[in-house]
Amino acid sequence: MSRFIIRSLDSYNEKSYEIVTGKKTETSETVEYEYLSKLGKCKISVLEDRVIIDRDNNGIATILDVDMKRETEFVYYGEGFKKEFSLKGENLSYKDNILDFTYKILDGREEVNVISITIKEY
Repeated sequence: MSRFIIRSLDSYNEKSYEIVTGKKTETSETVEYEYLSKLGKCKISVLEDRVIIDRDNNGIATILDVDMKRETEFVYYGEGFKKEFSLKGENLSYKDNILDFTYKILDGREEVNVISITIKEY
């Protein structure tokens, strides 16, 4: 098992910092992180120009397909709430065992939030 530091920041200046234990798998085409965090059971798959976030939190499954070349759709489920949004990847970098990526959440053409995530293995 590996340990990861996960940091996130959004456009509302909400910051999150967490140290988790999990598994990292690397192939020639992907890097995958699997861990349990305060957001639930998470799997992050990193491809050349795409990040797929697969999360299950108390039975609510969410998949975010963050593509750096095109907008993608996702459905947000909250308590008594369901809404469709678009995602637009802004940047993606993986080097020296550090993953950095940023994406925008859009409601139509309106920017709702910008989220930056860093995962560092230590």
